[in-house]
Amino acid sequence: MNPTEKAKTINGLMIHLRDDCNIKIQGSKDKLQLTQYGYYHGYKGYRFIKKRQNTIPYTNFSEIIAVINYDNALKKLVYPALMFIEMAVKNYTLEQIVPGMKDKSIGNIYKTKMNDEISNSDLRLKRLRSKR
Repeated sequence: MNPTEKAKTINGLMIHLRDDCNIKIQGSKDKLQLTQYGYYHGYKGYRFIKKRQNTIPYTNFSEIIAVINYDNALKKLVYPALMFIEMAVKNYTLEQIVPGMKDKSIGNIYKTKMNDEISNSDLRLKRLRSKR
């Protein structure tokens, strides 16, 4: 979007999708779905495959909603397993790092067990960023 251009309303986005993108979108159901998913995620996030040149030839907003629903279902299927693996790896790592330490704060663990050399400016910057 051009910095001087005003943001479009939901009605304006629907008009844009109809007129500029040739996507059939109309009615309160489509308007509600566009509001819930958002223009940038709901449309722009799914408009091409890998490269901008590989556009997906949507003709109806329901096609975009179907892709969003498929994506969400896939995330629901995979996310619990990923969270389980992440938690297991984190807990295993902490079990190996923490025993015998007097100060078990995350700052001390990072400083003493993660080779955090204060004179290394790259590590110091990463450490500062991680505290934000």
